Amino acid sequence: MSARVDHGVVSGTFSLDGETFDVEPAELALIRAGEHEQVALNADGSATVTLLEPLTLGKDQITELTMRRPKLKDLRRAEEMAKGSPLARMSTMIQLLSGQAQKLIDELSSHDANVAGLVAAFLGERRPRTGATS
Repeated sequence: MSARVDHGVVSGTFSLDGETFDVEPAELALIRAGEHEQVALNADGSATVTLLEPLTLGKDQITELTMRRPKLKDLRRAEEMAKGSPLARMSTMIQLLSGQAQKLIDELSSHDANVAGLVAAFLGERRPRTGATS
């Protein structure tokens, strides 16, 4: 028996033999496991993304973004500003959670922006409180 892959799935769900499977980006799984080479999970619930392509702001070089967990107001603002565009929503969330100017966020490489966007998604997930016993 042979198999041929006609189409790859990056995220979402797929069905095989009557079963449905969730598919997520491999990088998101690494972030969740604390094993992504560019992401450090901090004790306060934030995460720090090391940029592969540092940014320059005036005389300063920015080599990392530290992002906090989102609040409802962040989600609402990102939705309002995005006007239906997933890319605009991701960019706004990175800006809000990092506290950096949108002008700086717009200069991220596509790879660094993708990792930061995945971190924003991860930070928004429900997780047990620190010190939870169950």
